[in-house]
Amino acid sequence: MANRNKTEVYIYGSKYTVLGSESEEYIHKLALYVDKKMREFSEVNSALSSGMISVLAAINIADDYFKTLDKLENITNNQQAKTELMDKEYKQKIEELNLQIQKLKSDSDSMEELTQKLKKLEDENTAKEQSIIELSSKYEQLKSEYKQMEELYQEEYNQIKNKYEKTSL
Repeated sequence: MANRNKTEVYIYGSKYTVLGSESEEYIHKLALYVDKKMREFSEVNSALSSGMISVLAAINIADDYFKTLDKLENITNNQQAKTELMDKEYKQKIEELNLQIQKLKSDSDSMEELTQKLKKLEDENTAKEQSIIELSSKYEQLKSEYKQMEELYQEEYNQIKNKYEKTSL
């Protein structure tokens, strides 16, 4: 059980002993508020009995309490409406971000697919370049063989020509 504080207070000239779990400072603050309200009503109409002053102060304090509750409820409702609106906006932003993420994933997949196609084309290009090198090498070899054969045929031709010229003379 919480500690109970025994505090003596004065309200509208009377001494009261208040027992409560709140601090003495807080209990004195409450007593000063009630005393102030009672004095306001006695200043307005000095003919009122202390019982009437007490009832009017209690009604006034209850009015303050209910107005404060209404304000708190309005603030809470406004805050709740703002929270719901923010929640809706955040959900919408999350949805937009999820769509962007999906698009980026799709774009990433497309980029990966294009990268694979590019790699395949590069591999094909490398193979074609290798074929060109091989064909160039064969061409040079055939060209060289042709040159040798041409030289042989030229030599053979020259020999035949020389023979023919010798026999014709």
